[in-house]
Amino acid sequence: MRKTFSGIVLFGVVFWLSPSAYSDDAAVFRGAVSCGALHLNRVEGTEAHRSLYIMRNPNLSADLRLERLRFYTAEHVLAYDSQATGFPPTSGLTLSAADRVLGPMQAAQYRLADVLEGNALARIERPGVILIEWTAARPVDPLEVSHVRMVRDRDPTTSTLGAERIRAHHRCRQLVPDE
Repeated sequence: MRKTFSGIVLFGVVFWLSPSAYSDDAAVFRGAVSCGALHLNRVEGTEAHRSLYIMRNPNLSADLRLERLRFYTAEHVLAYDSQATGFPPTSGLTLSAADRVLGPMQAAQYRLADVLEGNALARIERPGVILIEWTAARPVDPLEVSHVRMVRDRDPTTSTLGAERIRAHHRCRQLVPDE
């Protein structure tokens, strides 16, 4: 009995100390988040598919800095890189090329249309992937990013967007940083 109890305690300690035991909320200094991306018109231009990204700093006392924003097409072609063009301003101007820091408990929103400068993706380019890299000055909870996909009516003659048909929301994937 004593041997079994010691084995269980030893297994628990080893598991607790192993990197694989850490949850998605483990403290890190840098990270990356990956999300799906759509920006297209369908059904002879009468249906508009759009993506936006809500970024949140879940920390009570630490800043998170966005380091790089990239967009890849379905064929893994780099279509946008903030290192080459600078960061676009977020909706509401929370972040900009000059200010890429999310303060404690602050949120910001990027529309994929702002990243792609309004250009719809060709059939061969979609769906895409957006990759957001961030850093912090000390161990923190990771950047939270949600992808919101909207489908709206669209007038193909005037490009005016109409009523919203569908709205889907999901959490983006935290990637493990390369060491």
